[in-house]
Amino acid sequence: MVGVSGEFNRGDTVLILGPGDRPVARGIARYGAADLRNIAGCHSDQIADRLGYTVGPVAVHRNDLILL
Repeated sequence: MVGVSGEFNRGDTVLILGPGDRPVARGIARYGAADLRNIAGCHSDQIADRLGYTVGPVAVHRNDLILL
């Protein structure tokens, strides 16, 4: 299941949970929580249509991610 919980802004550090709500990584969010809820489930080529902008096809880029 994929979801967004809490409130955060673009550029904030977020905790990424895996199965069983187990922490698996931390990363820098490319989109805020409200925007991620808005684009959840859409294809990456639809992001600009939904938000009016895009900063890429991923919520957290692998270069901005640390596995725990």
